[in-house]
Amino acid sequence: MARTGLERDSCAQPLRLADAFDYLGSPEGIRWVAGFWFAIVFIEALARAPIPLGGLAAFVLRFIAWFMLYRIASETLLEAADDTPGLPRRIEGGDGLAWRHVALWLIGTLALVALTLWAGPFGTALGALALLLVLPAATILLTLGRSLLTALWPPSWLRLAARLGRRDYGLLCGALLGIGAIYALTAGVGRIVQPDGWLGPIAQFTVWSAGVLGWFHLAGRAVAVHREDLNLTDPDTEVEPEPERFTRDPDALWEEIRSRGGSRAMHAELARHLVVDGPPDRRLTHGRMHIEALLLAFEDPVEAVDRSAAMLDLDPGFCLSDAEVMRALVVAAADQDHPDLAMRFAENFLAVFANSAKATSVRLRACELLADRPEHPGRALAADWLAELNAGDVPDALQARLEAVNARWARGA
Repeated sequence: MARTGLERDSCAQPLRLADAFDYLGSPEGIRWVAGFWFAIVFIEALARAPIPLGGLAAFVLRFIAWFMLYRIASETLLEAADDTPGLPRRIEGGDGLAWRHVALWLIGTLALVALTLWAGPFGTALGALALLLVLPAATILLTLGRSLLTALWPPSWLRLAARLGRRDYGLLCGALLGIGAIYALTAGVGRIVQPDGWLGPIAQFTVWSAGVLGWFHLAGRAVAVHREDLNLTDPDTEVEPEPERFTRDPDALWEEIRSRGGSRAMHAELARHLVVDGPPDRRLTHGRMHIEALLLAFEDPVEAVDRSAAMLDLDPGFCLSDAEVMRALVVAAADQDHPDLAMRFAENFLAVFANSAKATSVRLRACELLADRPEHPGRALAADWLAELNAGDVPDALQARLEAVNARWARGA
């Protein structure tokens, strides 16, 4: 089902009712409508022919004609929306999609009949209005997602209608209303002109087939125009990465990580093994490697602080091998409002890197953390650090923070 040049170039244009008529006037649209006209003429002639089982054969062929109508209409919608990457291709729709469209519109018809029987003309009007508002969204959802359950889920209707916008969704509803009105008018005229004859059914099916094909094309154009709003610019589904494969043997995994580094999953797997039966020195060594990777490579300071807390249970003087990374751990603990851990990390930092240029920053961050915690056990140690900062040579970049800390300590003293 090749697209016309007009269709390929029109996706940047706003949705127009004329799009449906342009399609019906194209060679493809004329071919399909004419084909359905010939089909219904043959079926009606067969139904009235004096041959055995003619009526039954006509009934079966009539159902096949309706089935083919929705199958081709589904493909028409997909073809009209074909400028949108990520949509199922028309060869993926197939008969299954047509069956679901038949089921969807049959459900709508049965609901309308049920409301008519239950509430009379008022039920008919109410049901027709509900179908008019719901069927556009349900039909597009079914064609794009190929799921009847999704197409029948009310929140999905509201989301799709909102994404298409009031104007374009209203245009789809109005077009459907027009098709229904012309169909009803055709049926009425047919009964007047030829009661119980073949003219009415032929005219009705021809009008309905043209209306359905034109409307499905219009719905496809709506999808193409709103492809970004419908999140269809990229494929709906991405290929899931294959599960990471690595050895689960703790010794081999340890050697792999120590010699060449490891992924986050590899570090986590080794940590699980070491917690169960790993030697303390290996747990500490791997802990340092893992925490540094969490802070630098994986950028997960929350898990880094959690892992570091476990390391303190193994070694109260636990400290990372790099002063800058250890300072980052102190800051992470303080930012996550863990004063006990932050103070212990700061003490260990100063014990190992007492002469580091980062020592001033570590002391200041600890003082900021305890400024409003007069009852904290580390308050006295932080006060000593604050005195050292005030007596020492603090870089200009930290002077404003130091003055703010002094003011907070004065208020909380």
